[in-house]
Amino acid sequence: MGALLNQDNLILCYQPKVDISSQSIVGFEALSRLCIQGDGFIYPDRFIPLINEAGLNCQFSQLVLDQAMTQWELCPNLQQFSLSVNISAADLLSETFINYVIKKKNEQPKIRLILELTESQQTIDQDQVLRSIAKLIINDITISLDDFGKSYSTFDRLDNIPFDEIKIDKDFISDLDINAKHLAIVESTIALAQGYYFSPPIEGRYVTAWVDSYNQ
Repeated sequence: MGALLNQDNLILCYQPKVDISSQSIVGFEALSRLCIQGDGFIYPDRFIPLINEAGLNCQFSQLVLDQAMTQWELCPNLQQFSLSVNISAADLLSETFINYVIKKKNEQPKIRLILELTESQQTIDQDQVLRSIAKLIINDITISLDDFGKSYSTFDRLDNIPFDEIKIDKDFISDLDINAKHLAIVESTIALAQGYYFSPPIEGRYVTAWVDSYNQ
């Protein structure tokens, strides 16, 4: 798996985030794909577990961060939009990774970087996670909670974290018309509505053209 983790094999697509009230684009979320010759795209549900098992999660997160921020750096018209990159709770346990993110942000202060934290199923050092999040926030990096509700009970100190954004897990949204409990959960936690309504994820080289087309 380690041999596959390089910029040549990594392809990023970008999911638009659209403000429902104004219908304007507010940001993009970087979504990773591995491109293997002969196999086409391999999606995260297949390769992320293997990366985690090999202990390469920080290395992979750095690759994604590098490629996404480079694209935003090379396309100044994209810098009006926030850039979201997914990380795991395990990434937050690495001081080296945290310092790397802060260094990248300081090198490109115009990029509005958001780190989307996927909830962890594992027992982790929550105090260290909280310290890392505080350090990131101090350095003008926004923290978003991804897939809210999926495993909230395993992370009982999330209410201490000043999240700027919460993305509700799809399992709570898919049956709102028939599940009153899920409807109540969603109504009480909505912070941002997005998804494939406006667009599926867009490969990096087409993002600028998509923005132009959408705005027209």
